[in-house]
Amino acid sequence: MSLPGLALSSGINSDLRSANRGALSIAGTTKIAGAAAPCRVYLHDATDGMLIGYRRSAANGTYTFADLEAGAYYLVILDDRSDVKRAKVEHVILV
Repeated sequence: MSLPGLALSSGINSDLRSANRGALSIAGTTKIAGAAAPCRVYLHDATDGMLIGYRRSAANGTYTFADLEAGAYYLVILDDRSDVKRAKVEHVILV
């Protein structure tokens, strides 16, 4: 599945872009049909669309992005199951 503005290279890892080192964090739980489920969670800078980092949520769906500065971010959450093709985008603002 292809999403506008989401271009991934083989060199991407789960580390945060070094420019974003603050004291804030984003944490959540990914759910599919109301049940916690592991997914791929991509964090982007809302001002330029730059990929900050990504995580695979745990088996219980939990994920965290730490050490963020205040700003506007958005998440792209993709189902890890290969038989399901859907995506969810959420906007998050840290202040």
